[in-house]
Amino acid sequence: MMLVLQEHCWVPQGGTRCLSQESLETIERSNELLAQGQAQSAELAAEAERLYQQNYEAGRAQGRAQAELEYAKKLIASALTQLSALDGLETQLVEVVSSALDKIMGATERDELIAASVQRRLAHLRQSKLITLTVASEQVAALQSALKAYPLLVTVGADSALDAAAVVVTTPTGSVRTKLELVRPLLQQEIAQVYG
Repeated sequence: MMLVLQEHCWVPQGGTRCLSQESLETIERSNELLAQGQAQSAELAAEAERLYQQNYEAGRAQGRAQAELEYAKKLIASALTQLSALDGLETQLVEVVSSALDKIMGATERDELIAASVQRRLAHLRQSKLITLTVASEQVAALQSALKAYPLLVTVGADSALDAAAVVVTTPTGSVRTKLELVRPLLQQEIAQVYG
């Protein structure tokens, strides 16, 4: 006996006049197996789609986290470079101001006074803390403790709207929200590179 697949079930081939009990049972088993196969196929397709979406979202989140971290690194490096540049600027400013005063007033013996004035102003700029890390309230003490070696470089603030894993890095050139666990070592690494 020949069976033919029509739509979603097996049927006897046209022209078959009578079916034995065995043939009828074969048709029923074939239809059951076909239904099971179709159900498994639908389940596998749904699972494949779910896994695709899950992996797509995971990859997207990973890419976003990497971009945020790179941006935070650039913000921190920029702020630290500005602070580091102040160190070399002090001598140059003293020389420029002394030279300008010499031209205006003639030779002067106020170099020490000028140097002290420039040093005070630069000290004020150094203490302006160009990097602000804003974290969840419960993270403030731990972050301040981790950064206690750099009290003049970083300000730590609290924001109750942030979750415990988040940090907002703010510098004069911008801000970015990223993960606290990634920023802590990044900040220490950047400070070590600039201030060696």
